[in-house]
Amino acid sequence: MSYSQAIAGPPKATFISQSNNEQNSSLDQTLQLILDKLNKQEQLFPKFEERLTRLEYSAKGAIPQQNKNGQGA
Repeated sequence: MSYSQAIAGPPKATFISQSNNEQNSSLDQTLQLILDKLNKQEQLFPKFEERLTRLEYSAKGAIPQQNKNGQGA
């Protein structure tokens, strides 16, 4: 290896490879964050659905029934 080759730095292919590895690592981290949030939502969904169902059932009794004239009973 000549002096000019030694001080020129790493070959371009190595730089591109390192850059791709950094991008892949960043994408992997981003995807993992998204998956973690989706998993958390999936765990919370049954509780939310249960609360919503209870709210809907309790609201049915609170709605006044209308008679034939369109007025509340």
